[in-house]
Amino acid sequence: KKKKKKKRKAETEPCATDNAAAATSVGEGEKSKKKKRREEATTDEHKSSPHLRAPPSGRPLPLHQLVLAPMVGGSELAYRLLARRHGVQLAYTPMMHADRFADDPKYRAAELQTNPEDTPLVAHFCGNDPKVLLAAAKLAEPHCVAIDLNLGCPQRAARAGCFGSYARRPGDTTEAMDVGLVLEIVSTLAKGLSIPLFCKIRLFDELKDTVAFCRALEEAGCALLAVHARYRGSPTHRREGAAHLDHVAAIKAAVSIPVLSNGNVSSPTDLLAALTTTHADGVMSAEGALDDPAIFGRAATLAATRRRELFREIKQAKGLRDEAAKGRALTPEERKVVDRLKAAKRERKALPKFNGMPAKLPPSAPCDLAEQYLTLARTHPPTLECLIFHLRRICRDGLLKYELRQPLDALGTSVSERTRKQPVKPNALAAAAALIRQLREYEDGRREFTPTQRPEPTPAVDPTVAAATAVVRVSEAAARAKAAAAAAAADPAARAAAKAACAAKRRDFENMQRRKAKRKGLPEDHFLCVGRAPPTVADVDRLKRMGETERMAFWREHYGQHCIMHHLNGQCDVALAWGCGFLHEAAV
Repeated sequence: KKKKKKKRKAETEPCATDNAAAATSVGEGEKSKKKKRREEATTDEHKSSPHLRAPPSGRPLPLHQLVLAPMVGGSELAYRLLARRHGVQLAYTPMMHADRFADDPKYRAAELQTNPEDTPLVAHFCGNDPKVLLAAAKLAEPHCVAIDLNLGCPQRAARAGCFGSYARRPGDTTEAMDVGLVLEIVSTLAKGLSIPLFCKIRLFDELKDTVAFCRALEEAGCALLAVHARYRGSPTHRREGAAHLDHVAAIKAAVSIPVLSNGNVSSPTDLLAALTTTHADGVMSAEGALDDPAIFGRAATLAATRRRELFREIKQAKGLRDEAAKGRALTPEERKVVDRLKAAKRERKALPKFNGMPAKLPPSAPCDLAEQYLTLARTHPPTLECLIFHLRRICRDGLLKYELRQPLDALGTSVSERTRKQPVKPNALAAAAALIRQLREYEDGRREFTPTQRPEPTPAVDPTVAAATAVVRVSEAAARAKAAAAAAAADPAARAAAKAACAAKRRDFENMQRRKAKRKGLPEDHFLCVGRAPPTVADVDRLKRMGETERMAFWREHYGQHCIMHHLNGQCDVALAWGCGFLHEAAV
């Protein structure tokens, strides 16, 4: 009887498989419509070709609401572990050069240090060769949950090395990013790796170009975008100043992959505001995390506390509303509570919920954080340079107040540069720990602090007088150079001596830059490529319309090896008189 009953039931009920197929068909239809709309919105300039399509997805992403940014000399293993204990969900390695990582086992071992506690971890690479980047990423793949491609570094080293926001093929003299090459790299890595590929970018000068680029990255295979909401830097768009979080919101609305907001985070309140403003999936912090490694845990605690406060406020408002409905007259204060009910609900709904947070966060006063970092540094030694850097940032106010900054700096200045860049020795670690203990004793009142007697400050100079004095001094120097150049023009021996002095000064400069590159483990001509391209005629014309401060900053950033006086005045009197080590090439 039971079998017959089941059979009749099966014949009368609709097939579950048919229902699932119908639901799948509807879902696929919606997805195809969304995909078609995104493709139509993508500009022709950044559309990738069919062979750059992303591979099938399905690779799970780690938690990424609270993210520690990649920082050269700042996000090493000991510091990542400290930040994880204070709420970081995802951490990036410092930037690693793909070519050296692929070829040099020592570099690989030094740069990619991790342990079982250091997870989930993202390996952050720079480079411009798809095959080399893939080879490096495959070596890092067993030790991390994702690979990140640096497409945002704006520094001179990035310009010279053709990576970051200057990603282009070696030998390309233009400074524009080669978008086609970038999409080829992203596609190659996305198809060749078994873990997701992330990208970290900066803003283009125009928002529409940034959005189009992000869509193209998504189509090529990028699984997550971290957007540093500042520009790469140009005469019209400086990279300093506040981040443009409204651009992050526009990018988030335009793509379907997760987006991280980076910039304008110096406090827990800023972090929550960034999430609310941008609607991003997470926040990445660098500067804020350097000053306060506990900023992530503080933000999560702040959000949870505020949510509880709003819950009580909403409950009270509902109770008062019900009482008013029964006829009780509310006081003006109670009426304000009821009137705020909708706003409180909206605020509570907008507050982010952070998953995977530690059940209990460690103490997070500056001295507590410094001592926790030193404990981790004993097991996972950073470089001496890195250790001093972190302690200076974490305990900045206390070190300055109790005059301990100079003794801490002396740990680095008293040794060679090579020693500073090597793992910290036990004696230096013990000396740093003693300074932090002394700082704690001052702050707790267990040791009395006697400030050093300082001389009376000299009265401030009137800025107008100082500017006038500087103008006079520069004018006098220019007049001396002009007179010496005129005298040398009439003396063949003086002209020859000045020409020889130019060559000697240039030779000394080039040798100094080669030694610097060698110390840093870079190609010999690395720094000689920075600022080497001759200025354009348009830039020289623009330069003449700038103020003195802006002019010098622009010139140092873009054409640092060229003589600015040669281009402003048509000749360099210093070169004609005594010799000048800068380049004196014509604008192009």
